[in-house]
Amino acid sequence: DQLFLVTVGRAPIDDERQTLLEVLERIREKWLRHEVSSPQVEKRVELERKSTRRAYQTICHAVLSSAAFLYID
Repeated sequence: DQLFLVTVGRAPIDDERQTLLEVLERIREKWLRHEVSSPQVEKRVELERKSTRRAYQTICHAVLSSAAFLYID
């Protein structure tokens, strides 16, 4: 909700919230698979944290690039 409030000035509707959470989880899983395949060996917890952080960064970039952010009244 905070992301929507800051970027588009409103809370997300239920459909937006649900979609965002689903996409966030898919992106997090992709980042985790990427991290696990990298040559660096890290603890699983650190990999989870890193992939979650990268997923949030990806979502933030997507929202900031959206038309809703670019055209605020």
